Amino acid sequence: MTDKATIEALLDETAMIAPDKVPGLDAVVGLDLAGEGGGQWTLRFTGGAMTWSEGLDPAAGATLKVSAKDFDALCRRQLNPISAFMTGRLKVVGNMAIIMKLQPLFQ
Repeated sequence: MTDKATIEALLDETAMIAPDKVPGLDAVVGLDLAGEGGGQWTLRFTGGAMTWSEGLDPAAGATLKVSAKDFDALCRRQLNPISAFMTGRLKVVGNMAIIMKLQPLFQ
């Protein structure tokens, strides 16, 4: 089961590895998770570091829309982000180039 605490723990873990994976990225990304454990968060990437906060920032350059369960699987590298996108399990609203730069976080 994926709940809000699990998602926030995954975001904390991702924030710790972001400098190694997305150096130099300067972007605001929305995260809109559906289903059990879902909710909305904003991820801020500055100089390769990531911070997050609850709620969507309307200034986000792109938003990922995915189920909480699939986001959990993406973070645990149990679901390939390209496959998730191609099969419609992951949707992008906004600037796709920003999202493509996030791919190393899920590999």
